[in-house]
Amino acid sequence: MMENKGGKMWKFEIPTLLTDLNSYINAERTNKYIASKIKRDDTRLVAMCCNKLPKLPKNIIIKITHYCKNKKKDRDNIAFMKKFILDGLIIAGKMENDGWKDYIRWKEEFKIDKKERIEIEIREEEK
Repeated sequence: MMENKGGKMWKFEIPTLLTDLNSYINAERTNKYIASKIKRDDTRLVAMCCNKLPKLPKNIIIKITHYCKNKKKDRDNIAFMKKFILDGLIIAGKMENDGWKDYIRWKEEFKIDKKERIEIEIREEEK
């Protein structure tokens, strides 16, 4: 945990990219159980990666930086991964919910790097 101007800040990394939207849709069309397994596996991976975080406050901003090997996938397909990230934080017990009553905002960046990964920075924000 680090301090910043607006409050506390936490970071963690997912060592790979998660399933993108097109791959998930193709899995659903092939077999609904395959899509269910993808969601379960990706969500569990996120939960394992964030296990050292404390319980987060409701007023947070999540910055998601996707590091991709190339520009072959559209950014909107990659952005779908945030579903697994938010759900992973919930099943890990780090967030209560990601619904309308919770004050959660996010922003995403997309960068090219030889090592695919996702870096997550969570910042507490004053209401």
